[in-house]
Amino acid sequence: MLIFILSTIASIAQVSDFTLSSSIKTDGLFFDNDTLYVAEGWSGSRVFKILPDGEVTIFCTNLDGPIDVVRKSQGNFYVSEWNSGRIAEITPMGIVSSYISVSPGPGPMALDKEDNIYVTHNINNGSGSITRIDTAGNAHPFYSGPPLNNPGGIDFDELGKLYVANFNNGNIIAISPTGQASLLATIPVSGTWKTAHIKYHAGLLYVNSLSGNRIFKVDTIGQVSVFAGSGIGGHLGGPLLEARFSNPDGLCLSPDGKILWVAKGLASTSYFQKIDLSTITANAENPLSTFSFQLVPNPTSEQVTLDLRLRRNAKVSFQIFTNAGQLVLATTEEERAEGPCSIRVDCQSWDNGWYVAVLSVDGAIFKKSFLIQKGG
Repeated sequence: MLIFILSTIASIAQVSDFTLSSSIKTDGLFFDNDTLYVAEGWSGSRVFKILPDGEVTIFCTNLDGPIDVVRKSQGNFYVSEWNSGRIAEITPMGIVSSYISVSPGPGPMALDKEDNIYVTHNINNGSGSITRIDTAGNAHPFYSGPPLNNPGGIDFDELGKLYVANFNNGNIIAISPTGQASLLATIPVSGTWKTAHIKYHAGLLYVNSLSGNRIFKVDTIGQVSVFAGSGIGGHLGGPLLEARFSNPDGLCLSPDGKILWVAKGLASTSYFQKIDLSTITANAENPLSTFSFQLVPNPTSEQVTLDLRLRRNAKVSFQIFTNAGQLVLATTEEERAEGPCSIRVDCQSWDNGWYVAVLSVDGAIFKKSFLIQKGG
């Protein structure tokens, strides 16, 4: 279930240009020590190094469709090669070697706190999987199958939950450290390439929409809002919701979380666009900041659990409806203490299909959809 609201952040943030010394093709971005590292994309062979003054140099070459760049704490870089099904290892001097062969279509990557690499696989056939590569260089299947569908962007939150953006249907999938997946949100745009790279910071996911020419913001309970971009394709700086982006694809944050870098996709570019997040001012307390909410497992066959973690005392109630709007379960409002709580719902007798859980926290309404899918 999608909850879509226009951004109401009070801010003085602006979209501004970062001019490059030459025009390049781009995909994944990585920012480190005031330097941007930029993968050239599936039709390219290079990773570029962009200095603080915008000078473009070649960091390494002889890659086969480089999609994304990460760097481990020990100093080496790792690049996913979409065409060759390989993860390459690159030294800080730009020397390339083969690290490990993986399943076809490796794309965006993320590191967990232990320096394990997680990489999505997308071969444009509606399938999808995620591989975990441990610090010894061994590959392990982490997740495959629905609800992944041509997965792309991927990132972790501080609790180890993994978020993945489906490229073509716009679904944002949340996967727990133990491998339970659920639909978190859907990016509301048309076109084939609804999402691109994503980044998590301070309770929010920033999601590039390649076909929507916008950057969306998704919180950890699935609320979706427009963060930047008018939706009109082009190149224009200025206030967040008036700016224009052209097929935004590559995305990265500075380590301090203050600068969000956005790169044009599908064509060469001589500029990046950037947003200074430190200039964004907070509204009065937002009810989204008072709790986190997930619903697992999803899909389910016998029971579903609403897991809450309240950050202050709150009055909580919930209802469950069929996708057609028929009420099947309701609870009375109850004050709950700060901290975690779980509400289990027995749904063995319910029919297969989509249902909507409607949660009320101090009068603020939030929704999540889930699928009952029983065999037989």
